[in-house]
Amino acid sequence: MKEIDKTKQNLRVNEIDDSQRKDLFNKFKDAGGQVISDRDARRSLVIDRDKQKQHQQRLDEHYSNKRVPSNQRVVSQKKISSAMPVRSSSAFDRFRIRMRLRILGVTGFNTVFFKNSFFQKFNDYYKPSLIEIQMIFLSLYKKDPKTGNRIIRSLDRISPIYYELCENAGDLYQPILIDQILDSYRNFPDIPQPLSELRDSINELFRPLFILKSYENSILNSFEKAIDMSISYSEGKKDKNIRKKDLKNALFVVFDKLYPRLHTIFCHYHGILFTETDKVIEEILSIYQSEKPGNRVRRDDSRSVQVDYAEEPDLQIDSEQPDEKVIENDSVKEGLKLMYRLDINSLRSIYDKKGEFELLNNTDKVLLAYLLFLEFEKEYSFILTTNKIKYNIDFSTNVKIDYRIKMQDIFNQLKKCQDAFRSYYDTFIEYNKIFNQKPMNNNQYIAYSKRLDEIAKKKKQAGSMSRMVIKSLMDNLAAEFEVLIDDMNGRMKFISNPQDILEFSYEIEGEKKLKNKKIYEAIEIIYNYASALSHRISSEGDLSGKLEFDENEKQPENRDSGEPKTVKTEGSIFDELDDII
Repeated sequence: MKEIDKTKQNLRVNEIDDSQRKDLFNKFKDAGGQVISDRDARRSLVIDRDKQKQHQQRLDEHYSNKRVPSNQRVVSQKKISSAMPVRSSSAFDRFRIRMRLRILGVTGFNTVFFKNSFFQKFNDYYKPSLIEIQMIFLSLYKKDPKTGNRIIRSLDRISPIYYELCENAGDLYQPILIDQILDSYRNFPDIPQPLSELRDSINELFRPLFILKSYENSILNSFEKAIDMSISYSEGKKDKNIRKKDLKNALFVVFDKLYPRLHTIFCHYHGILFTETDKVIEEILSIYQSEKPGNRVRRDDSRSVQVDYAEEPDLQIDSEQPDEKVIENDSVKEGLKLMYRLDINSLRSIYDKKGEFELLNNTDKVLLAYLLFLEFEKEYSFILTTNKIKYNIDFSTNVKIDYRIKMQDIFNQLKKCQDAFRSYYDTFIEYNKIFNQKPMNNNQYIAYSKRLDEIAKKKKQAGSMSRMVIKSLMDNLAAEFEVLIDDMNGRMKFISNPQDILEFSYEIEGEKKLKNKKIYEAIEIIYNYASALSHRISSEGDLSGKLEFDENEKQPENRDSGEPKTVKTEGSIFDELDDII
């Protein structure tokens, strides 16, 4: 009643005459108001049973939904979308992104086109740093397989993630991807390039860096441990290509210089300013848990113990008979027999029909290694993707092991070998071009010799890189095939049809050397070939060291392939006439 009296005072009801009251009453009534009598008021207090039932039904559904397990609940799509937080682009975020792009030197004031200085830094600093990390990885683990395997086993005793981080860091440099980013700048430096044109390439380069960014310190720690182990295992001999100072500088440039710029460009593409380790980026880039470090399984201790016991007597034999160990390796010996049947001239006629590499001599070791790789690609690489092998997925170690995926990953590395050799050949052409530019006077001679030394060093580095990439591929292939061979001789938990015969359609797949071979025979042949090629590129093989064979060094085609050869002795002229007839 107090509220009604207060309302009357505010409306000044006592000061209104009857005519004004009547007008107000009509206005309220026209607006939808109704006069409620005492009888109607009492009726409104009566409980509406129908509404009560509806309300009780809603409550029952609500509490019954709580008792149902979460995986069996039926939730409308509208509720899900409202529950998920949606990040939208704001004007302030876009302004901060533009300012970062300008401050970091990626774009100018328009934030539409790349600055040429960014591409110049990319070519002069970021790319060499990525190459430096890969070269250190290859020198540590792939240059000398024996020392590399010992380092891996020692790191695995500490934590399996150490070698996994080194391997992922070594794979950051992708020549074809870097060339896609720098191609337009090299060919048309005066034409500005929009950020939108390189969206796919930038995202592809940013993806592995984002995965490894949170492991930056662990990567440095794992490489430093590997370098210390390498020095101790090589009896204090330091490799000139491995220096901790260069490693630290390369990691700093990649993760503290290149990564912030790629991250800002990524934010520009989406219009949202993410943090450098934002979980939303994982969803955008579709990064799965299996791609993150930490999934690697430590090497089998029983196998490593057998290797360690086998290495001890070899150390005593090496001082007296350093070449005996190569002959005792049956897989390398069988693989060398396959290779020595191949003539370099016949290989060039098959794989270089257009004469694309005619400037390279037959004595070039990088060329021979690449031709042998092409032989593998043409005759044997199909085994990595064929559907004639039935793989079984294994979960016995609490980790999913699918060799079909592993074979596909190895097959995808074939492109890296081609790109590495292409880079070497381009450097070789550049070297010949500078070499033929003879100086005219002393001043020109000083500049000429300096440029020639720089390009010669670059050519040597590219040649070593090309061979190391091929060796890395063959080592990975041989390691996986060795496990498969042991499994086929034992439990057969990875391949269920090792006795099946490989049959090919000549019209589709052409003639293959593995035709009508059983699956286990084909895998053994490829394992022997990969082991032999890896051995020849290693420090103990004939394809290592200098870029070309010396005159006193035996050519591969002149070596004994295990088959008896007839030696022609001198005879009389009548014997020669008989031979001619």
